[in-house]
Amino acid sequence: ALTIAVAAACVAFGLRPTSSGSAATVARDYSTAPGELREFTLEDGSHLTLNSGTHVRVRIEGSSREVELIRGEALFDVAHEPGRPFHVRIGDVTVADLGTSFNIRGGAMDTEITLISGRAAVTRERGGVAVELMPGDQFISGATAWRKQSVADLAAVTDWSSGHLVFRAAPLRDVVAKMNR
Repeated sequence: ALTIAVAAACVAFGLRPTSSGSAATVARDYSTAPGELREFTLEDGSHLTLNSGTHVRVRIEGSSREVELIRGEALFDVAHEPGRPFHVRIGDVTVADLGTSFNIRGGAMDTEITLISGRAAVTRERGGVAVELMPGDQFISGATAWRKQSVADLAAVTDWSSGHLVFRAAPLRDVVAKMNR
């Protein structure tokens, strides 16, 4: 009876033993509805803020921390653990945390990764070369090309996380697209 109760608790909380059987794997999906903004604290102490209409899948186990951004935009404040890397994948792009806070937005045409603090390395499946980001750097990956650029106003990138949207000399189509998200 005790074994059945433990197994039921593992299923209910998304816990499964790893292949070594010595530690638990935590796998969870987090999402927000259109118009909703939510904050989560992950099992490792990292903080995750999800923008409207966002869905992420998190898998934390003994030796790694993996997140897949399925759609939307998320702000990550990663708990530093040198022995346990934190990776976020969106499409063919992977961000490897080197002790950071960063924002990722997946759009219909491209993916934007903006480093707020710390360091991060970004790789694409096609291209393979890691690009290291420093605070204020932004990596934009499109269907056929990618580029790294500097962002003048980091607050404008993360304004959504406080429930505000700020536009400065933005074309109306960009304002409408952001409001629709």
